[in-house]
Amino acid sequence: GLSQGRVTAEETRAIVQALSEQPEFEAVELNYIRRAQATVNDPLYEYQWHLHQLGMERAWDITTGSEEVVVAVLDTGLRRHPDLDGRVLPGYDMVSDLENALDGDGRDPDPSPAQEDEHGLMVAGTVGAVANNGLGIAGMDWKAKILPVRVIGVNGAHSADVIAGIYWAIGAEVPG
Repeated sequence: GLSQGRVTAEETRAIVQALSEQPEFEAVELNYIRRAQATVNDPLYEYQWHLHQLGMERAWDITTGSEEVVVAVLDTGLRRHPDLDGRVLPGYDMVSDLENALDGDGRDPDPSPAQEDEHGLMVAGTVGAVANNGLGIAGMDWKAKILPVRVIGVNGAHSADVIAGIYWAIGAEVPG
C-alpha cells in the first residue's frame, strides 16, 4: 500500500529492486536529480590535485567568491602575473635583515621576491587566480583581492618579520 498516493524512498527502492528482477526490463534505475558541477577551462587546473581533493567544483556551484574578500598572503613575495591582474593590492616587504632580504634594502613597499622564488605567487594563485579565463590555474576564490606581504627572505623567515607582517596586514601599528 502506498501512503496517500506518495511513494517513500524505501518503497521506491523496493519497487526498483522488484522491477529489475523482471525479465521484460533491460534496466531499471532510480530517477536521480543530477546537477552539473562548476567546471573551469584553465589549462593547468587538471594538475591542481589539492583543489580536486577539496571538492572545489561543488564549492564553486555555491559561490565563486567575492570582491569584498581580501586575503593577505604572507610568503616570499609576489611578482605580477596575468592570472592575478587587477586583483593584487599594494603590499609590503617586511623582511628586515638585509642579508635575508637580498634586495638591497630592508622593509619597503615592494613585496617582490628578491630572487626567482615563485612560492608566494603559487600560494596567491591557489587562493585567488582568476578562473575560466583559459589561462594558467584556477584559484579557490575567483574574485578576492590579494594583499602580498613578503615575510620570507632567501634564508627563511624571522618570527619578528612574520609578526610585523600580520600586524601590517590587519592595519595594526608596526613599530619602526
